[in-house]
Amino acid sequence: RSRAATAIVLDEHAFHQAAEQNWTALAPTLEGAGYFIVISTGNGQGNLFYNLYAQAKAQESEFRACFIPFDAPPHRNEEWRETEREGYPMGEELFNQEYPRSDREAFTKTGTCRFDVEWVEDQINKPHDPPTVMFDGRGRIFEKVIPGQRYIAGLDCAQGLNEQGNPDATSLKIITPQFRHVASYEVKAGVEPGVVAQEIMQLLRVYNPFLCVERNKGAGMIAALQALGHSNFYRFEKRHIQKDAKEERNPQIGIQMTTLHKKLMVEQLTAVVNSRALHSEDVSMWSEFPTYVQLSATQWGATGTAKDDQVTGMGWAIWAAGHMPPPRTKRRKKKVLWV
Repeated sequence: RSRAATAIVLDEHAFHQAAEQNWTALAPTLEGAGYFIVISTGNGQGNLFYNLYAQAKAQESEFRACFIPFDAPPHRNEEWRETEREGYPMGEELFNQEYPRSDREAFTKTGTCRFDVEWVEDQINKPHDPPTVMFDGRGRIFEKVIPGQRYIAGLDCAQGLNEQGNPDATSLKIITPQFRHVASYEVKAGVEPGVVAQEIMQLLRVYNPFLCVERNKGAGMIAALQALGHSNFYRFEKRHIQKDAKEERNPQIGIQMTTLHKKLMVEQLTAVVNSRALHSEDVSMWSEFPTYVQLSATQWGATGTAKDDQVTGMGWAIWAAGHMPPPRTKRRKKKVLWV
């Protein structure tokens, strides 16, 4: 602590037993100048090294992220990697950690991630058609509206910081009853709420989805969307989670985020994803799934500095899909023959 340094190198930092304490002691010794180099094999997402890398990649710190893939040495290629895989005794996740093709693979050892990470990685890496972009990239259309098709949506609203203390974002996901993802909207906290509501409303006018909004942070957004003309909302009732509960006359719009409701939402989302029923071209959403883990006995969310707003938005869309009212049928007019 008492000496000034011009260069600090931390090797295999993800495996340091006292990483946070060492960081606190070493960082001030650079006195605003010099080089700070942090190197490591990946070791999952729940550690300081992953947080530093994620912040650097998002350009949210003074560090520069640099990923070195398994084939950086010239003698290594996919054939070499497959040969190494055949004799590797520790499983797929640890093999990817030691011989990663991407930084996602380097950090895949999540331990408590309930989603099929291998299939999710396939969705990230497969070729994708570029979406139609709206609102400076905040809105993305993957499939144009089809006349007669019904749509469902989930909306997770921003409120400053999320449960992990990271900047929150608003995320809207629009799907079909067959879990085909057709449109997205994402915006970080800080954008004028009135602008966000108007942009979201433009998408709602196109698809008119049965919209589920999480009420804890979304009560103001619900009021704004109602004022702009949207009326096709999901309304939570106890009978949605209790079979013997009676139908309610005037339930509130949206759903309150409770420990039980989030647990049930995650279970439904897991079932849809792991059965490979969710079809989406949204790479940024898929990228959130591997880092969405069980943080405690009662808490689910993203590890470290990772984001989970898009996973949550899709989760509420899946929830609403299970409670979508049947389509209204027009009554045939009786023809009267006057004699």
